Amino acid sequence: MNISYSLSKLGHTAIPFVLCGSPLDHSYSDHICAVGVDRRGIVELNEWSDSSHGFIFTDQNHSQFTAFYSGPAESNEYESRLQDFLKSHSADIDYAILAPDIAPNMICAATLLNQCSIPFLTDPGQQVSDFTDDDCVRLIGMSQLVIGNEFEVNRLRSAIPDLEERLGGLIVTLGSNGASWNIDDENGHERAAHPRRQLDPTGCGDAFRAGLVHSHLSGAQWRDAVRSGALVASISMGYLGSQNHELSNFTEAYVHEWRNRPSWICDKTEL
Repeated sequence: MNISYSLSKLGHTAIPFVLCGSPLDHSYSDHICAVGVDRRGIVELNEWSDSSHGFIFTDQNHSQFTAFYSGPAESNEYESRLQDFLKSHSADIDYAILAPDIAPNMICAATLLNQCSIPFLTDPGQQVSDFTDDDCVRLIGMSQLVIGNEFEVNRLRSAIPDLEERLGGLIVTLGSNGASWNIDDENGHERAAHPRRQLDPTGCGDAFRAGLVHSHLSGAQWRDAVRSGALVASISMGYLGSQNHELSNFTEAYVHEWRNRPSWICDKTEL
């Protein structure tokens, strides 16, 4: 949902697929509708009263402790519901982000996305801590492009020593040290963007992914895509919470941060 929020703010039609408890909280439903998030993929399951939750505790040094309650993600309806969703809406999908979830769901989703020939970015996130080595091997075997921070990528490498050789691309986020990438034989590193305020790092990784995918879909080269991700992450850091930041000045902020305006930036980012 964090990724969908930022993509919507950047002018895309974001359709999150998620199983949630019923009924969905009205205030939150109003919030995402106001942003423009497409609700077609939000599946409310009557047998679950609570939705999945993430609890994130951040200290003054921006170190974080995270705990997850998977809730409806554990439902045995996940595969059938996703199949139905893709059957109805795959023609509307240009690109997918396979966001962190329990291992069976991520592996299932990767399988179905490949069957539908939908390109996607694989982002196992902190969930990779709960993956078995076999889970890692199966997920990576169905993925082309993977993103993660140093800890997450090292966990994958512990199960798959030749990780880069099995992928078409790997992006590693390095916090204040920026990000590196190895995609289609192109290697590079870019610094982090300068945040105007450092209020809350919660959701900055999701913001990075939204900025990255936004520019990639707009035709950007990978360095510019990484720059875009870094910028959206830095903007998110200036707001409390992971779905409160504004991106109406994205173009102005990009030009100011990176001192150029590439051709892929178009008017839809100037909402």
